Amino acid sequence: MINREGGCLNWQSLLGIYDKFKELTGGCEMSKAGKGSRFLLGELVNGQQARLSELIIDASPSLLAFKESSAELNWKSPLAKDNYREYQDDFLNHCSLEDETKITMLELLREHWPIRGPVWDGIATIQGSGGKEGLIIVEAKANIAETYSAMKATSNSSIRQIKNSFRSVQQEYQSNAELIEWTDRYYQFANRLTYLFLLNRKLRIPTWLVNIYFVNDPTHIGVKRSTWHSHLTHMYHKLGLNLDTDLSTRMVNVFPEVNDIRKKWADK
Repeated sequence: MINREGGCLNWQSLLGIYDKFKELTGGCEMSKAGKGSRFLLGELVNGQQARLSELIIDASPSLLAFKESSAELNWKSPLAKDNYREYQDDFLNHCSLEDETKITMLELLREHWPIRGPVWDGIATIQGSGGKEGLIIVEAKANIAETYSAMKATSNSSIRQIKNSFRSVQQEYQSNAELIEWTDRYYQFANRLTYLFLLNRKLRIPTWLVNIYFVNDPTHIGVKRSTWHSHLTHMYHKLGLNLDTDLSTRMVNVFPEVNDIRKKWADK
């Protein structure tokens, strides 16, 4: 739990703690990438934002139903003016919430996940009907190898916390898969799915996880659309996911054709 002794802790001082943490650990300040998924996402967010937003909204009936009729995605990261900064749990700073509510939500996250939350490739918000605000968390990939990863936590308490959260998410998605598939093979996707669960179920923030799979990237390792489809089918099966559940409507996959993106760059 976060120490509030003396009643002096506010959201800004809490962000100061995170800034110091990032200073000691290398932080999340990024320069512009020269190839691959970070480069492509940076180009879309900063040069073709409307087109990217359109792709995401087109792919998600639940987001269409949630948003105000004229609302557009409001991108917070990665922005060129912020040196392509990527956010961890400090993404809460972009939510329209009172400071005390943000602190409470961060405490809830710490009950279910270690302090090093995921580093998000992109963050956006959208205005919903009835005054609600939605959160978009983005993970981008340009090749198959990027989808494989293993848990790097070393402390027993962190490992136990991560595994317990994974088990909760397995129940949500009715998965009977071996936990090792979540911890040792598809760890990054599993922890993004876990944050989708935590933000919607525990923090009650309407949240969408947007997975961007770039097609035929010539800047690094190109992947065909059909290859992405086959690989994702295999990954979902290995993780044992039932994607007919309610929360599955909050996961969005988009497949931008890089050749289309490059053509629009040339037409500028």
